[in-house]
Amino acid sequence: MKTSMNWLSAVVLAVALYVVPAQAQCINADSTAGVAIQAANAAVSAAQTSYIAAVPVVAAPSIPGIASALGAIANANAALTASELATLGTLGTALNTDLTNINTSLALNVLQPLLSVITSLLTTIPSAGVLPGIGDALDDTVALAQGLPPFCI
Repeated sequence: MKTSMNWLSAVVLAVALYVVPAQAQCINADSTAGVAIQAANAAVSAAQTSYIAAVPVVAAPSIPGIASALGAIANANAALTASELATLGTLGTALNTDLTNINTSLALNVLQPLLSVITSLLTTIPSAGVLPGIGDALDDTVALAQGLPPFCI
């Protein structure tokens, strides 16, 4: 009888764990980790803004358009720097790896190529075919940011 009760308890526990998955740990927005997540989200948002500003400029280059796109990229780089500084506070944690991956992707796969495309407009007309690759990298980075822990309510 005792063995059957232990077996039944184990089955009930296994079903409960399968049906109700563990909730992701939430992060206090005012904590060091919370500030780092907010900074990473701000950098991703600024990178999205810079990409949106660059697309029409590549299609129809103009000096005001190039200046506007460069300004958006500069803002994104400032947000990225803030994110990188905030990430330092998470050294030694699993969150640090995720934040570092987001920052690295923004720097190397989104902002640097976007800056190259826009600055090349000053001397040549680049192919618009490079923008989808940058857009894909941005989408991948957004997906990484969406995987960060949620804030506690």
